[in-house]
Amino acid sequence: MTRSTTSLAVLAALLAFPGTGIAQTQSVGTAEAPAAAQDDVLDEKGQIVVIATRLKGQVDAAQAPVATYDENEIAALGAGSITDLLAKVGAQTGSGRGRGDGQPVILVNGQRITNFREMRNFPPEAIKRMEVLPEEVALRYGYPADARVINFILKDNFRSRSLEAKLGVPTRGGFSTWALEGTLLKIQGPRRFSVTASTDDTSPLTESERGVIQTTPPLAGRPNPADYRTLIADSRNFGLNLSWSTGLGKDGKGGQLSLNGNATRADSRSGSGLDALDAPLQRVSHVTNISGGAGLNTNFGQWQFSATADVTHGDTRTRIDRFGGTGFDTAISNTERLTSQVTLIGRPLRLPAGEVSATINGGYNWANITSRDTRSAASAADLTRGRV
Repeated sequence: MTRSTTSLAVLAALLAFPGTGIAQTQSVGTAEAPAAAQDDVLDEKGQIVVIATRLKGQVDAAQAPVATYDENEIAALGAGSITDLLAKVGAQTGSGRGRGDGQPVILVNGQRITNFREMRNFPPEAIKRMEVLPEEVALRYGYPADARVINFILKDNFRSRSLEAKLGVPTRGGFSTWALEGTLLKIQGPRRFSVTASTDDTSPLTESERGVIQTTPPLAGRPNPADYRTLIADSRNFGLNLSWSTGLGKDGKGGQLSLNGNATRADSRSGSGLDALDAPLQRVSHVTNISGGAGLNTNFGQWQFSATADVTHGDTRTRIDRFGGTGFDTAISNTERLTSQVTLIGRPLRLPAGEVSATINGGYNWANITSRDTRSAASAADLTRGRV
């Protein structure tokens, strides 16, 4: 009787609160829903999105760099000049495509330069970052796709003064050579200025100083022709290089204007032995080269505009002594060269797969060579060529 009373009491309690068991069942079901929602939130938060601005001076290209060097890695290479730096990374900058010479295309802060002499004398310490880009990027700057692209990103503020001296003397003596070069560089944001002056001298080396045996031995009491025949000419060279660049617009964001000039002079004197009257025979040469370049990089709406022009004048004059003391012959050669190029880079339209990148390139090259030689009966030569 006691057991029946207990069972009826429990049943009565359940009937009196019919929502209790149902409520517990529903509470378990509703507890799983927030857990599922929380998992969805975690899935969305699990995605890592990196948003960063492009480094100033980088090339805006879809292709990733083949190699990148920061200033510490550049310093570790131990290069003393830009030319030396390019030689040390030649394995990364060389291209095996096409029939080109394999020389890379040079950019400075993502922009074309008029020619290599514009930054040839910059010290490697002025470079903040160096990027080596694949051949496809060369197309965007108007070059064929058979050369890789090197982009030098310069430091925003940099100033240096350098003086380099060299002295060379062979262990066997006979001659010596020395060279001096001084460079001043100043970089202040988009403005750059550099000047380099150089000179070198080499003393002559004769055949007698190296014991060269003459085909015809000198006669007794006559001068030795080996004393007047040089293996290395007596020479001296002078050079001056100027480069200037400034930004356009506010903070240089409107583009870049650059100018550069270079002048060199080379003098040499070599000996060719003796004539029948024992008079020294000499060959004297003077070579003068003057060149200048200009470059403009700017934006026309959504298009990047680049224009470069380079002019070179060369003058070579040589005087050759005649046998028998009858005077001398003269050979004169003059060369003039002009190269120009204009490039437009932009994205004219968008397709379902993305934006279309277009490069429009054009230029004109002109060259003239004139020469005359008094040893030749032919008239002076004059050759001119132009190519679009």
